[in-house]
Amino acid sequence: MPNVEVYEKDEMKPLFEGDFAFMPRIGETISKEMGGYFNYYDVLEVWHREEGETGVFRACVRVEIDD
Repeated sequence: MPNVEVYEKDEMKPLFEGDFAFMPRIGETISKEMGGYFNYYDVLEVWHREEGETGVFRACVRVEIDD
């Protein structure tokens, strides 16, 4: 299960992160429970970032809330 950092507009601070059964793809929707209701996010971008110079990469996606 990949651990994925989910970003909105701020690239410095993830909106949330989670363990996904598979890597989200552009065009898919992520639903996240937020206090008794769900927010729906459209995936706009996918990338992987290296943590320092460790050779360890983190999966990242950029989303936009779907009102």
